[in-house]
Formats: sequence, structure tokens, C-alpha cells
Amino acid sequence: KDLPIGMLLDSLQDDVANETEADYLGGFLAYTAGFGFFNKGSDIIAGLYKAYGLGNKLSGYPSLEDRQVMSKRTSEKINRLIQVFDMANLLIAIGSYGEANEYYKHVLTEYQSREIYNNLGVSILLDAIDKYFREGELRFRLPIQLDLQSSSRGESYVKERTALIKEALLQFEAAISLDPNYSPAYI
Repeated sequence: KDLPIGMLLDSLQDDVANETEADYLGGFLAYTAGFGFFNKGSDIIAGLYKAYGLGNKLSGYPSLEDRQVMSKRTSEKINRLIQVFDMANLLIAIGSYGEANEYYKHVLTEYQSREIYNNLGVSILLDAIDKYFREGELRFRLPIQLDLQSSSRGESYVKERTALIKEALLQFEAAISLDPNYSPAYI
């Protein structure tokens, strides 16, 4: 490790890992911002190399072929995360809040944003309302849902719903900690 070749290999490995992570997180960010899923990175890389007259191998940088393979693998990984994210959104739309929670939590293991923390907080709160509040127990409609759908529940659920509400609050606080001006988390 202390030899020049070892330090060079460590540096190259770090550069490749950082570049791959940037592509992955940037690709998912672009998707969640509404730009769709982009999977033509390897074609663009080839076009850039050609347009700038670059050779297939650049000093201190992966070869063109390696870079294209890395881009394809990153696209596959982004697509898997997008599927999990989309499933979380569909589950919350159909009222499967507990399942949506697990999907949002998985997304957060890969990508953190105020929106994902907020969505998780909303789904946890909706889960608590759905499972642990009796009809008429909430005096007001919360701004996170269009209609309350609750059923009569026994008093034994008070402890569970309180725990879920506290967990939802933690998620909202996480969203706020990333952006103190993010009003949906305050609501």
C-alpha cells in the first residue's frame, strides 16, 4: 500500500467509486425531479470521446469501454431504485401504508432527500391513523390526506399509534434537518 503503484491503484479506485456514485445519485435525482429515467449514458460517453477526439484510454481515467460498462451498470442500479420508489408511491396511493413505509425506508438506504423523508413520515402517519384511530376520534382532517378512512378500534391500539406517530415525527424532522425551509414537513 505504501508503494507508488499501491497509492495509484487506491486513487483510481476512489475516483471510479466517486464517479459511479455521482452518476447513480444524480440519475435518481433527475428521475425524482421529473426528468424521467435516462439510460443512454454509454452512448453519450462514446459520442463525447468521438467529438473531442479522445483516445480509448486516458491517463488516470477508466478506458472508454470500462466507462461505458460502468454507465450501463449504474443505469441498471438506478432502474431498480426507481422501481422501489415507484412502488412506494403506488402503495401509498392504494392505502397500503405499512408496505409503503418499508419501500421508502429501502430508498433511504440508498438516497436521502427531504422529499423521501417527508413521504415516509406521511405514510407512517397515515398508517397510524388507518390502524389505530377510531372513527370520530380525530377532530380535524389532516392536510396530508383527502379523506379519513378509519374503522372502530379498541383502546389497546393507543400505544401502537403513539409509537407510529412519534416515528412519523422523526421522519418529518429529518426532512426539516435537510432543508429548514421545507414547508410540507412542517405541515
